[in-house]
Amino acid sequence: MNDTNSASKVFRRIVRCDFEAIFAGGECARFALRLHDRWKYKIRGIRYQNENWRHVWVLKDADRGIDIRGIYPETLIAKLANGGKDAPAEDVDAESIRVLLRGKEYPADLALALDELADKIIDTHERFWDAKPEDIKETTALLADLQNTANQISEPNP
Repeated sequence: MNDTNSASKVFRRIVRCDFEAIFAGGECARFALRLHDRWKYKIRGIRYQNENWRHVWVLKDADRGIDIRGIYPETLIAKLANGGKDAPAEDVDAESIRVLLRGKEYPADLALALDELADKIIDTHERFWDAKPEDIKETTALLADLQNTANQISEPNP
C-alpha cells in the first residue's frame, strides 16, 4: 500500500533541507543501505520490542558505526536511537532492508532523490570524511609521492 502521506512528508522535509529528520526519522535504513552498497559495511540495527527496526546504521570497524549523525561508537548510536538507554544491536540483512524500502512504495522519483541525497551527504559533509574505507594502494601512493616531493626539496640543485 502506497503511503502518500508519508511520501509527501518526506518531500516537504527535502524542500526544507531537514536531512537529519529524513535519515534519522524513517529513512535510516536507506542511508545505511547506501553505505553498505558502496563500501560493503555490515548493516546493524535495534528493534522495537523485537519487531520492527527502531534504527539502522552500518558498522565501519570493530566498534564505530555510521548513521546520519556521523561516525560514533556503536553503543552511542544505539543509545541515541533508544532514548539514551542501552539497546542490543544486531546484524541486519541487506535484502531485508531492500524489501522494507520497496514496501514503502514511494514514487520512483522520491526514492531516487533520497538515494542521491544520501550519497551527496556522505560525499560532501565533513562529518563523513572518515566514512570511506581507507584505500591502502591510494594511501601508499600518496605517501610515496610525498616522500619524493620531500626528497626533491631537500636535494641541492646542481
